[in-house]
Amino acid sequence: MKMSVHGDSVLPAPVSSQNPRKTTIASRFLNLLGVKWLCSRFMAAEDTRNPSPSKVDTSLQLENHQQGYPRFSAITACQPSFSIIRRFMIVRMRLLLYKQDEICVLEEELNRIDREEPCELFLGNRRRDTNQQRKEVMKNLEEKLAEYDEQMQRYRTVMGFENPKPRDVTSLRNWIDGNASIARKETQFLSQSQDLMSCLGTQDAGIKFIEPLLEDFMIRFNRFLGRKPPQRFSRDENVHIFCKTSMQVWSKSLIVWIAVSLLLVPLGVLYCISNMAVRFMVILLSMAAFILTMSFFGRASTSDLLIAGSCYMAVMVVFVSGNGHP
Repeated sequence: MKMSVHGDSVLPAPVSSQNPRKTTIASRFLNLLGVKWLCSRFMAAEDTRNPSPSKVDTSLQLENHQQGYPRFSAITACQPSFSIIRRFMIVRMRLLLYKQDEICVLEEELNRIDREEPCELFLGNRRRDTNQQRKEVMKNLEEKLAEYDEQMQRYRTVMGFENPKPRDVTSLRNWIDGNASIARKETQFLSQSQDLMSCLGTQDAGIKFIEPLLEDFMIRFNRFLGRKPPQRFSRDENVHIFCKTSMQVWSKSLIVWIAVSLLLVPLGVLYCISNMAVRFMVILLSMAAFILTMSFFGRASTSDLLIAGSCYMAVMVVFVSGNGHP
């Protein structure tokens, strides 16, 4: 089955047309729920950023770049989550171990020179030390340690990058397979899943989780309505690249609604319940849900989670104490 590559997700391409009657009934149902209106607003925002084909800046489209690395570089620039490269962890660690051993050898040489020093006065008086062999070893040690520190800092920096999402790696593989623009041997690095890193940088965990789901939904909704995907970055209908700004805005909006729901829904339930034991269970479950959401969506430390959970429980207890019965 042909696969669709879009943003940072993969979906199978449609294989058959839908039943018109079922489509009409489902469309009316979505319109009744307001989902269709909400999605139409989203697509209107997308259309504003992705104008009609006659007004599209074709210099941004992937197909205008030559096959090979020019086009491969273009898609990674259009979709930053496709900026996936190798860390070379084993090679970097081997270089560090080699450099470490070179320093160890020099250290042993320095200890030997100190033990064989005929004039012990030189060991306690650097200004009068005339042992050229020791000075040479110290100079080499300084150079090797500087190189060792630099390599160690680079290794630490590289290891700080996040791992790419599996869907991004799969989407990039699908695009490479569909375009055949890069030699197979030169794209084998994508199979080193444990050694890959994303150059995109640190992302908000909530947005990172919601964006792919939102993209998947909008692609399916486009197909349901029979709309063509925005073609600002590619003329290929199987390539879906949404505007990053609008996706982040909608993702943050959903996160806000989730946060509001975590507070207001339990309060509404507590208002409708008079049994204190049941109220206590509601508070316990809602606090657990709040802390789990915080730990999943954020990068909070254990102490931050405990503080947030305490504040959340305080709000619930104050509400319960001020509302004995509905």
